[in-house]
Amino acid sequence: MIDISKVRFSHLEKTTENLRQSFLTYLDDNVSLPGGLKHLAFPNSFFDSEYYLTFPYLFRKAFGERNSWFVHQVCVSGFFYFKYLLCLDAMHDKDDISGKASAERESHLLLQSHIYHEESLKILSKHFGKKDAFWVLWNQRNYEFLASILLDKEYNVQMSFDTYTRLAINKCAFSKVGADAYYAKNSTQTELHRALTQSLDYFSIARCIQDDLEDFKKDLQYQKNNLGHIFLQAWLKSNGKKLKDYAPEVLERYLFTSETAERMMTLSKSYYQRAIDEVEPYRAELTDYIKIIDLVRNKINFYKVNVQAYRVNKLLDKIISTKFGIQTSIQEAITRSKKYIERLQGTDGSWFEVTNMQGLSNVWATGFVASYLEKDNPNLVKATEFLLANQQDHLWGYNTDWVFDFDSTTCVLFALHNADQPVQPYLVPWFEGQTSTGGFRTYSDTAFNLVSQLGLKKTQLNGWTSAHICVSALAYYFLNHLEDRSGFEPQRAALKAYILENKSAKGVWQPYWWTSYLYPTCFVVQAMLRDEDDFAAEITQALDYIIRKQNKDGSFSCEILKQKSVFYTALVLDTISASPALFATYQAPATRMKDWLLANQYEDGGFTGSNFLVIPNPTTLNWYQSKKRLKINKAGGGNSITGEIANLFSTAVSLRALQRYNQLDTATYGN
Repeated sequence: MIDISKVRFSHLEKTTENLRQSFLTYLDDNVSLPGGLKHLAFPNSFFDSEYYLTFPYLFRKAFGERNSWFVHQVCVSGFFYFKYLLCLDAMHDKDDISGKASAERESHLLLQSHIYHEESLKILSKHFGKKDAFWVLWNQRNYEFLASILLDKEYNVQMSFDTYTRLAINKCAFSKVGADAYYAKNSTQTELHRALTQSLDYFSIARCIQDDLEDFKKDLQYQKNNLGHIFLQAWLKSNGKKLKDYAPEVLERYLFTSETAERMMTLSKSYYQRAIDEVEPYRAELTDYIKIIDLVRNKINFYKVNVQAYRVNKLLDKIISTKFGIQTSIQEAITRSKKYIERLQGTDGSWFEVTNMQGLSNVWATGFVASYLEKDNPNLVKATEFLLANQQDHLWGYNTDWVFDFDSTTCVLFALHNADQPVQPYLVPWFEGQTSTGGFRTYSDTAFNLVSQLGLKKTQLNGWTSAHICVSALAYYFLNHLEDRSGFEPQRAALKAYILENKSAKGVWQPYWWTSYLYPTCFVVQAMLRDEDDFAAEITQALDYIIRKQNKDGSFSCEILKQKSVFYTALVLDTISASPALFATYQAPATRMKDWLLANQYEDGGFTGSNFLVIPNPTTLNWYQSKKRLKINKAGGGNSITGEIANLFSTAVSLRALQRYNQLDTATYGN
C-alpha cells in the first residue's frame, strides 16, 4: 500500500532540503550529547520520514506568515515531536522490539523519546513562552491524544465506525499543532483555523484507514484495533462465522474476496476528498497541502481499482467457460447469450469489463452492454438504476473511480434512451465535449481531475483531449436515434461535417481508441441510415470496402493484431442487419458472419472476447498515422492494447446482431 512518509513530493523537494539543512543547523547549534549518543539519537535513517518535517510549512501562506525563521522553527519542533510520538508508539506496541535485542532497543527508545520531546518543547517555549492562546490549544491536542491511548487499549472488533473515526482523529491530534502555532501568532484567522483543523481531522481518518489496510495481518497478531478487522467481523457474522475462528492468512484472503479492502479504500478516498472540500475556499493559499492529498488519494485509487480487478478476475475464472458449445440454432444461441449477460450482471446492476491501468470498467461497460439490450430486458432496468446512481455532474466515466469522459457518457445516454429514460437534462454538459472542429473529444481539457489523477501537465494531455473520430462516430449515432433533434441542430450539423471531412480515401473512418476502422465506420454507417440526408453513396463505399476485407470463413480480423475478432465481426453483421435494404444487398456475406459467430459461442452462452482497445500515450494525437508500435498489456500503460476479460462486449453486440439477422431472415424466408 502507501506509506505517506515515504512518498516523495517533487513539488516540495527544494523546500524539504532547506528544512533539512535548518534541522541539521539546529542540531549543531543546540543539541550537545556525550559520547556516541548523538549518532544513536540521530541515526542515518532519521530523515526517512521527512514528509513530516515539511508538513507545517504547507500552512504558512494561508496564515500570512512571512517570518521564514519562525516557519522553519515550527517545522523542526514538529518533526522532533513526530519522532517522539513514534517512540511512544513503538514502546506501547512492542511488536517492533522482540527477540534478543528487545531490551537494548527499549533503552534506545527511552533515550530518543526524552531527547526529541525536550527539544520540541524547548523550541515551542522559546516562541510562545507562557502565551495562553497556544498552550490552550496544545493542552487540547494532548488531551485528545491521551484519550486515544485509553480508547485503543481494548481490542474491540465490534467498535462502531463513529468511535473508530474519533480514535483516528485523536491518534493524530498533534498533526494540527502546526496550524495551531500559526493561529496563535495571528488569531484573526479563526475561520481558516477551524476549516484547516477540520480538514486535518478528515485527513487523519483517511490515513488511519489506509494504515489499517497495510497493517491488517500484523494487527491480527498483536490484537490492535483495525477497521479491516471490524468490517470483516461484520461480514463474517452475516455469514454465521467469527473472526477468531480463522488464521490470519485466511482472513487476509477474505479481506479482498469479501470486498472489504475495496470498501476501506473507497472510504479512505472519500475522507481525503472531504479534507479537500473543507478548505476549498483557501485553495490558492493551500495549494501544496491539497496537492499532497490529491497525490495520496490518487495512489489509493490505483490500488483500489487493481484490487477490484484481482477480485473480479478470480471470480470470472470460476464462472465463465472457455469451451465451445455444440453449434445449435440461432434462436438457442440468442437465448444462451441473454442468460450469460444476465448471469454476469452484478447485484447493483453493473457489469465489469475491460481492464487497464485505471482498473476494470463498470460504468462505461454497463452503458455499452445496456445500449445493446432489448427494451423489455429486465437487466436493462437494473443497469439504468446503477448508471443513474453513479453520475459525475450529469456525466459518466470509465468506472466509478475515474474521471468523467464524453465517450462513456455517450454510451450511458444511449443506454438510458434505450430504457426510455429522459436524456435531455444531460445534453448540455455532454455537448461541452464537442470541439470547435465539430468533433467530440474524449476528456475535457478544463477538468482538473484528469490532470490530478494522471500526475501530468495539461499540455501533456493533448492526445486525449482532442477530437476523436471514434468518439464522434458514437455521438453521431446517438444523436440520430433521438426523435426530437430540434434543440441541437447546429451541433449535429457541425458533427456531421466533421465526420464527412474525416472520411478516408477508402471510404472508412480511422479510430483513436480502437484497433480497427470497423468500430467507427460501423457506427457512422448506422447513423447515416437514420439521417435525413441521403448518404447512400457513402454507405455503399464503406460497406463494399469492408466486405472485401472479410475472411473466407466469414469473420473479420483486427488489422493491428491480425487476429480474427468476434467483436468486429458482430459489429459488421449488426450494421448490415440494421437495414432490410443492406441485408438484401449483403445477405451472402452476412450469412457467413452469422455462421462463424455461432461457431464461436462458448457453452455458457458467451462469445469469444477480443483485445480491441488501444491506450495511446496522452500526448499522442494520431497513433495509426505515426505507426506507433502497440503491444497487448492488460495492465494498461501508454501505447498498449487491452480488451475483454468477461466477453461481455462481444456477447452483447453478437446478441443484437443475431437478433437483427434472425428477424430479417425470418421476414425474408419465413425460417
